[in-house]
Amino acid sequence: MSFWMKIALFFTQLIFKLKKALGLAGAPAALPEDSGSAFSLQTIKKASVLDGNEKYAGKAKGLKEVVKLECAGKSALVKMDDGSIKIMESGVEPTATVSFSESGWAAMMNGEDIQKLVMSGELKFSGDLSRLMSHMGALKLLFLCIMGKFDPNK
Repeated sequence: MSFWMKIALFFTQLIFKLKKALGLAGAPAALPEDSGSAFSLQTIKKASVLDGNEKYAGKAKGLKEVVKLECAGKSALVKMDDGSIKIMESGVEPTATVSFSESGWAAMMNGEDIQKLVMSGELKFSGDLSRLMSHMGALKLLFLCIMGKFDPNK
């Protein structure tokens, strides 16, 4: 992450914390217990439909990364290999990690803006993000698919 991005993120987080302290920032809504959208390997496996999808393959061309998604002590690995995708529990070392707080995961599943979650500290990225940054379209499709908002037939 560049120096200027770190400064921008710092000030954005500071503004969000001030809004929260003043009661101007709403808390993310919690998911119902039986919604099927709680963080789990099964929820992440929804993204398996991207494997072989032309739209995803076009956005993920040249992307060879393993991303670890984690929340509340649970994790899943997403292996992206030049347009193919595989979801697993273990077996490979991640190059990048995406960590959610429980409320951050619930907010994302409810359609909260990812940028807002990053600014509030509910979603954090770590590891080597340089190669992922040039494939943001593929990551967006990954998250849309997990959220159940991507139709692979369109």
